[in-house]
Amino acid sequence: MSGENQLKEHQYYEILFNIRNSFNTIHQSNYSRTFDTNDPVLRNIAVYISEIYNDANARCKMLGNCPKLCDYVNKWLNEKQALYTMHGKCKLNTELWNRYIENLFTILSSSDISSKWCGRKPFQFKSHPSEESIPSSCNNDKSIDFSVSSVDTPGFEMFKAEAPSCPSCYTSIVSISIGYILFGIVIISVLLYKFIPMGSWSSELVRWKQKIRRYLNDQTTQELLSDYENDVIDSENRRFNIVYST
Repeated sequence: MSGENQLKEHQYYEILFNIRNSFNTIHQSNYSRTFDTNDPVLRNIAVYISEIYNDANARCKMLGNCPKLCDYVNKWLNEKQALYTMHGKCKLNTELWNRYIENLFTILSSSDISSKWCGRKPFQFKSHPSEESIPSSCNNDKSIDFSVSSVDTPGFEMFKAEAPSCPSCYTSIVSISIGYILFGIVIISVLLYKFIPMGSWSSELVRWKQKIRRYLNDQTTQELLSDYENDVIDSENRRFNIVYST
């Protein structure tokens, strides 16, 4: 093939490493029964690798740059394997990866018997660069529920946002409330002083005191008259009783 037909380095990335808007070979992604799992990541990887493999296969036949295309297909898949299995440290994820993704790639590469242009080139993971980031769930033997349930994961506590304890908060709230009340009283007093003359206040206070004094005097007078009438009646009764007994 001439150099004009060869893809440049950045073109390989544009072909393989991009977000696709449509999938033409989605039925092939279920060749390894990937849709039997409820893992959305595995399903998405299966859909993508099916599309990528068939796209690269077509370009291989057209341009003839099969080895380079195969290298990039494997590079794409190895990157996704590193993310999903945490560099092979997650036992369960590694088993799921081999069952669904590696098996799918084998089926795809075996479907074109005449060419077999691209074989699998798995990356050999030695260790994870950040061992403390590997959760204990990597040692699970059964699939986990993919809802958000990280409360029991060791180290998760450091990410919790705890409400700060504040013993003096209540006292501060009470102090602020009292301050607002006093401020309101001062404002009302100023308004009353401004719009109501002091003379009216004084006159009203004097009249109020006079009414109270008059009321008290009337009550006292009535009580005295009542006592006097009672004394007169008692005196007359005693006199009548004395005359009757003689």
